[in-house]
Amino acid sequence: MALSETVRWQRQGAPMANLDDLLGLTAHRTTLNHIDVQLLEALLRYNFLTAAQASRLFEGSVRWMEKRFTRLYQWGLVDRGPVGSVTTGVGRQLVYALSHRGLTLLQRLENALAREWAEDWKPKSETGSQRLSVLHELGRNDVCIALCETAKAMGHPVLDWEGAREGGQKFVANGATHEWQRIDPDAVILLHNMQPLLIEYERSGRDSKFQKKIRSLRTYLVSRQWQTRYPREPWVVYAVPSGVGTQGVIGGSYGGMVAQAGMTGARNYLILGEEAWMQGTWMAMRGDGTIVNFWDTVSPK
Repeated sequence: MALSETVRWQRQGAPMANLDDLLGLTAHRTTLNHIDVQLLEALLRYNFLTAAQASRLFEGSVRWMEKRFTRLYQWGLVDRGPVGSVTTGVGRQLVYALSHRGLTLLQRLENALAREWAEDWKPKSETGSQRLSVLHELGRNDVCIALCETAKAMGHPVLDWEGAREGGQKFVANGATHEWQRIDPDAVILLHNMQPLLIEYERSGRDSKFQKKIRSLRTYLVSRQWQTRYPREPWVVYAVPSGVGTQGVIGGSYGGMVAQAGMTGARNYLILGEEAWMQGTWMAMRGDGTIVNFWDTVSPK
């Protein structure tokens, strides 16, 4: 049976405990633990998570994470829905997103982002129901989690990684004309040496979209506007899954993306094929077509 084009979100209509109970302000036996709070904060920043991804982020078993997410759902703090596999697009797994009630709880915990975003924030279960969009963000998560895991295994854990909303920037592209532009990377990873990586997870394979990203990011780097935020010039990392993209465009293949990037004049960029983060090979292609070790390039010894 074909998968639905949208995620059919489930929302808890009758939460099992009120917020005062969960925050430990009453004598109720039900309270949040530190992992619960970490999961809610991660959903605020990264939009979606699966139990498998949470188990990698917070180093707990998948089964235990499933139990925690089930509890959070019963408390009305997260919404959930079935979606296809991140890698194959088929099968069923539950994906979780922060609910309105979850945001309110984070505000009461004085989470800085929850307070900053409160006025225009909406649950992803209301604004992000397209299955392909959800799979895109889950794929982005897999890339970032693999980067974090590898960096930690090398003895240099990353300092932080940001989701799309945090990583977006408005900048002056032309000082003479005061022309403003935006970059909206899918994520930003800050390595131990303060080297930023702007992550672009290119799943759709739409050539025009890819070229637009390259041009805006090149302008950002060439104009040196990155200096207002980062101590080092960022590397732009294009992570390209296997195949020809969800839109069936030939440019969505690994080789096609490399050619597109080269023709558009990308700057300071690396392209990763799926085996790099899935199998841990970490070989990447530079703009001149040379194959390099990703970690030796972005974080030389």
